[in-house]
Amino acid sequence: MHIVRFLSILMGLGTVYITYLLGRALFPHTPLIALAAAAFTAFNPMFLFVSAAINNDNLSTLLASLLLLLIVRLIQGVKLSPRFHVLLGVVAGVGMLAKFQIGFMLPLVALALLIASIRAHDWRPVVIGGAISGGLTILIAGWWYGRNYHLYGDATGINVFLDIVGRRAVPADWHQLWTERDTFMMSFWGLFGGVNVPMESGIYSLFNLIAGVSVAGLIFGLL
Repeated sequence: MHIVRFLSILMGLGTVYITYLLGRALFPHTPLIALAAAAFTAFNPMFLFVSAAINNDNLSTLLASLLLLLIVRLIQGVKLSPRFHVLLGVVAGVGMLAKFQIGFMLPLVALALLIASIRAHDWRPVVIGGAISGGLTILIAGWWYGRNYHLYGDATGINVFLDIVGRRAVPADWHQLWTERDTFMMSFWGLFGGVNVPMESGIYSLFNLIAGVSVAGLIFGLL
């Protein structure tokens, strides 16, 4: 268990490093932004807690971050090659095995390939690149979703998961989710144990204040 937990920590470290690379890619002339993004990730108490535990979140977070970096490289005009498309497909495929929610990023991959084709006035990035990366994604992860559908009638297997852990007595609407916003924020910053061991309330207020200043700074920067 200690060996696997150490592997989880290495995955968390990889996520922090890729976050730094993502910041450098988006803001190449402001390295302080990349450093701040990496520090924000690394010192998030919940991220530290999850990174030291055995779960599938650490691998999925690492691969989702890497996939996002590859998408940014695509949009920025990286030199395309079969090797790049293979890397794109492998990361997406293994990510889909780690956690099916990474599938929500696949349309972004397709959009980035389309942008690369339009920019180059060449159909090959979206057609050949899409065939290589998409084919590898299906080859690596498709069997798992096919197996789930064969066994449970649900490709993601989420229905079986909910049958085990329990469902809401009443399906949540937007109003219900809004009333749970404090719990959502607490679980983002740090809600330990089985999400039942909170920090002091003042710490959450401080973190939320930092987040508010950050959002204001982002809006100011965009304007």
